[in-house]
Amino acid sequence: MKLSEMTEWIREIPFQEMEGVSIGHAEDDEAKTGVSVLYFENGAQTGCDISGGGPASRETPLTDSMTADNPLNAVVLSGGSAFGLAASDGVMKWLEERGIGFATGYARVRLCASHVFMILDMDEMMCVQALRWDMQPVSVH
Repeated sequence: MKLSEMTEWIREIPFQEMEGVSIGHAEDDEAKTGVSVLYFENGAQTGCDISGGGPASRETPLTDSMTADNPLNAVVLSGGSAFGLAASDGVMKWLEERGIGFATGYARVRLCASHVFMILDMDEMMCVQALRWDMQPVSVH
């Protein structure tokens, strides 16, 4: 079936209509970088395509249909190349403080996948190395 034939079943869904999804965002104008977080109150089944020659990611195998069927608690998208992976640390702390995570019988394991985007300017890279992000929701939908 062609995509053009599927349009009757496909529609854009605004975040505001997605129950149990919250969005947080923070940015650093000096470093020209930022982080966005999608939090799934009830967990979410996800999928992604990892492309490029040097993808910086964390826990993205959780988005593969061949892995365990554990719903993600959050997805983090950030700048800062590989240094941006630290943005997930603040999200993991936020989830831990609220007792959110997959119950293993021994502990709750927070399931948070992240992907970061490369920046090419070395001055910006030096600034990004010093950043420590924390999840501070700016707007919740």
